[in-house]
Amino acid sequence: MKGTHSAMAEPYGTTPPALLRPPASPAAGATASAAMAFAAFRALYEGHYAAYAAVRLGSSALGRRAARAAFAELSGSWARVLRSSCLAATAWACLRRHVEAQAGRPLPEADDAALLAGRLGLGRDLVMELLGDAQAGILHAPLATGC
Repeated sequence: MKGTHSAMAEPYGTTPPALLRPPASPAAGATASAAMAFAAFRALYEGHYAAYAAVRLGSSALGRRAARAAFAELSGSWARVLRSSCLAATAWACLRRHVEAQAGRPLPEADDAALLAGRLGLGRDLVMELLGDAQAGILHAPLATGC
């Protein structure tokens, strides 16, 4: 057929699909990598964040809402979070801000590690991973910190 393209000769037309196309620039590749890193971080920790928030707020629904709000904030500032001295501690501080806002009062920070380990039954290594800082050390001294 004159003037038509063969589907076999050009399966993607003249431009390959976006998923097969390399990033237009290194910055675009970095943005894609950051987005994947955020998705992975959220997949790993959102359940733990929501469980912590639920205990603090006395409601699973409020806990999920606080965790979602924290991840929405983190998503908007993910490049800055990635550059922080301790990603886990920065993200945990964000979650605490949202939980405190919903609770309408400050929360005792020193209780976080004990709550995660005791009430939620998380292991010491996971508690350190979530908190990302020395407050996990109250569980059993001496502990190496996450950051």
